[in-house]
Amino acid sequence: INEKIETLVHGDHLEKYQKIRSQYEQSLTLSNVYNLLLSIDGMASSGETIPLEIALAPLVLDGKIHTVVTVFDDSKRKQYINNLNDKNNELNQSNRKLIQSNEQLERFAYVCSHDLQEPVRMVQSFAQLLQEGIGTELDEKNCRYLNFMIDGSNRARDMIDDMLQYCRLDQPISNYKKVDLRETLIQVHEAILPSIESNDGKLTWQENLPTIDAVPSQLFQLILNLVSNGLKFNRSKVPAVKVTATRDESFWYIAVKDNGIGIATEYQQQIFNIFSRLHGNREFPGTGIGLASCKLIVERHHASISVQSVLGKGSTFIIKWPVVLMIDDKSTLVP
Repeated sequence: INEKIETLVHGDHLEKYQKIRSQYEQSLTLSNVYNLLLSIDGMASSGETIPLEIALAPLVLDGKIHTVVTVFDDSKRKQYINNLNDKNNELNQSNRKLIQSNEQLERFAYVCSHDLQEPVRMVQSFAQLLQEGIGTELDEKNCRYLNFMIDGSNRARDMIDDMLQYCRLDQPISNYKKVDLRETLIQVHEAILPSIESNDGKLTWQENLPTIDAVPSQLFQLILNLVSNGLKFNRSKVPAVKVTATRDESFWYIAVKDNGIGIATEYQQQIFNIFSRLHGNREFPGTGIGLASCKLIVERHHASISVQSVLGKGSTFIIKWPVVLMIDDKSTLVP
């Protein structure tokens, strides 16, 4: 329509555009041609200011250099970017609130568990004193009530201890080391030897187990929980757990296999939730925190845990552990 490009440029930016275009055209030679993209405010026919992108590109015809100028209305893209920035800001605010909320919940759980220890100890101590002092004088009914009190306080103590352990697992850590999994199994075996002997149980492991990057105390807790569960949730004449390991290019696959009661398919994801229990306390005592702790430990190490099980035929817990781990500036593991 025989109008200059300058017609589309907002007056406040006209001098800037002319200067840049002049410098661009003067710098072009037959051996030095390049494109240039400008973001600049434009003026619509309605008088509205709109964002423009102006592209300058060289075109050589008959040995002479010409400039091809293309103008884009950038309004929609800018709007998309603004909307995306708004959404990102909202997401960042939500994340900050979620982090604060999680930190408060962790502090609450830790303080609550810690402060509960004293009254539970008091109930335990006085209940035991009562049992020792007047236990023989009580009738069968009151003796049963006293036993309920002692049993309840013992379970409360175990739950508080497990809760404190679970809360500590989520604290910042930096003491990652090369840990020999075989040495960890030896330590676990020593820790539960009285229980193994009293139940005619058996814990075995593959001889050539790997050395992996881990927090030693947390790896010990992970293996201890899985082995203890395999021996506890077991009705076999000889409760047995075996630990093996295989690997591919990127991961170790550590398998903890037992000959226990097994887990029904519909519960195989649920068991990793905190306080999740599939059996009554009389049949299999526990707090429902052990496998939740296992899940938290493996996630802290950028690993994962799953279970393969058939009800009545035992379970195999498989830990997928990165072969190579790096520690970043915040002392967290990155695969």
